[in-house]
Order: sequence, then structure tokens, then C-alpha cells
Amino acid sequence: MSTNPPNNPYMPVQPTSAPPVMVLPYPPAPDPQKQEQKALRRSASLVSFAALAAQPLSFVIMAAAGVFIGLCGVNVHLPAGQSVAGMPPALYYLLSSMLSFLTIALPFCLILLIDKRSLADAILVEKTDFLHGLSLVLVGLLLCLLMNYPANLISQLLEELGLNGEINTESMVVTSTLDVVLMFISVVLVAPITEEFAFRGILMSSLRRWGIWPAVLLSALLFSFAHFSFQAMPVVFIGGLAMALLYVWTRNIWLNIFVHLLNNFIATLPIAVEFYAGTETAETVSNLSMFIVIGLGIAALIVLLALHFTGRHALFPKIARGVPVRKKGLWLFLNVGFILYFLTFIGLSLVALYAL
Repeated sequence: MSTNPPNNPYMPVQPTSAPPVMVLPYPPAPDPQKQEQKALRRSASLVSFAALAAQPLSFVIMAAAGVFIGLCGVNVHLPAGQSVAGMPPALYYLLSSMLSFLTIALPFCLILLIDKRSLADAILVEKTDFLHGLSLVLVGLLLCLLMNYPANLISQLLEELGLNGEINTESMVVTSTLDVVLMFISVVLVAPITEEFAFRGILMSSLRRWGIWPAVLLSALLFSFAHFSFQAMPVVFIGGLAMALLYVWTRNIWLNIFVHLLNNFIATLPIAVEFYAGTETAETVSNLSMFIVIGLGIAALIVLLALHFTGRHALFPKIARGVPVRKKGLWLFLNVGFILYFLTFIGLSLVALYAL
């Protein structure tokens, strides 16, 4: 009996067992909530770093400018009544205008580059009903004015305790018409544009994904930190809340700039009047402007109430809740940028408090 050789192609193939196939488990799907938490922390930290950058940049640029101007033979160490921060007033206001763009607007513009967003997406300029917008502007201006009273009370209390109660770190001084013009350009024109552009425009647009209230709250808080003063913080925080809500209501950054401009104009007008007409006239102008703002603000509030109760919903805007995030309030503040900014605010405010 013959058998087929082993290499016979007609020999039936004996079945063999295949090696076991290793099936790898699918990676777990990322938790959407954790992804949102991470994105929220990143955005809050980024805007905090942008706000924090203003202080060291201002110090470096101002110091470098002082050295350069001193080498050019300009006296940058004048008496207190003739200078601002030891500089000639015109020079100080000119540098302040430049610093507003370099230390406030520029760091926030970098956020747009990092996030690859357009300026049109960040800065809202929507058409606003004239009567409604004007009324909101006047009420916002009234609120900013009224907040000066608690700030002044805190200032007086600190002075009675033997501490520095000055609300502003630098007193505005003018010694010529050129100083007056540059002061108005720096304080009344440039500062409102750059600060509203940064703190209401770009900052709030970076956070509005998670809801309006987180954006409003962080915007007002970072804005109040930027003044590095315990006594100024309450008034600036409430003013920041009012400005942020005005932006939410109108979605028009120009109305914010207009309120900020009017507020700064009213604050600096007596300085210019004192230079031209004396202290007594300046006090009269200051009191008169205060009564005008109060009267117009009350009238505007009545208009808003009338519009609201006639179905226009002029007082309470729709507040979007945004993407839900677990412990949203915690992650808004528990991030590297905000913590560093907060510690810097505490440190510099303590230095200013004891600087007699």
C-alpha cells in the first residue's frame, strides 16, 4: 500500500489552529466636561497674563525712556508740583499714551493671534437704538460717579490710620497749554479706547463661550486689579461691572468708550480749569458737572424704566449661560495666570499703602 509523499500537492491539508488574535481595547473617549474645564482654565489664565503684562512692561519702558531722555539732556527730576512721576507733564502724558497701546492693547492683541481669531469676532459694534443706548450711557456714567464716594471714604479712613490713602498713584499736573492738550489725549481719549478694547472687547470675547456672567465677573475683577490700589478697587470693580453689562446690553464697544471718555473728562476737567481760572472756579465746575451727571442719570433711569414697562425689556438683558462646566467658578480663578496677577496686586497695593 502506497502513500502520497509529503510534498504531494494532492495530499489533503490538515487543519491547524490559528494563533490567537490580540484585540486591543478602544481608548476611552475624552470627557467633554474635562475638556471644557481645561479650555476655561487656559482662557482665564491667558487673559490674566495679558492684564498682568502691563505692569512690568510699563516699568521697563518708562525706565528706559527716562534714561534715554536724561542722556539727551532733559531734566526728568522736577519738583512734585511741576512734574508727574518726576517727569515734565507733557513728556509723561506723551509716554502714557504710547504705553496704553504697548502695554494694554498689544498683549491682548496677542491673544487673538494665539487663538487665531479675527478682530471682528472679538470687538462687537452692533447698531443700537439711540434712546436706549444714550440712556444706558448716562446711567453708567452716574454709577461711575457715585462709586467715587465710597472710595473717598476708604481713602480718608486709611489716612486717619496713618497710611497712604491716595486713590491715584500719580496726580495729574499741568503747567502749560501743551500739558492740557496732551493730558486730555492721554487720559480722556487714548486710555478709554485701549482699556475698553482690551478689558471689555477681547477679554470678554475670550470667555463668552462659557457664559456671560463669567466673562463679566472676570473682566471687572482684572480691571480693578490693574489699578493696584485697595482703596480704588471697589469703585473700579463696580465701574467695571457696569461697563461690562453695558457691553452685554448694547454689543457696541463705542458706547463703552463713550462712557469711559466722559467719566475721565469729568475727572480731569477741573485740573485744566484750575490752570486757567484758579482753584475756586475749578471747584465750581467740578460741583456743576456732578449735578449735571446726577440729573441726567436720574432722567435716563426714568426713561429706561418707561421703556422696560412698555415691553422693550430695556433693563434686564438676556444673559446666555454658555457651555456647562463643572465647578465653572472655581476654574475661572484657579489657574496660573489669575493667581500670579492676584498676588502681584496684593504686593503692589501693600507697597502703595505704606508709601507715605
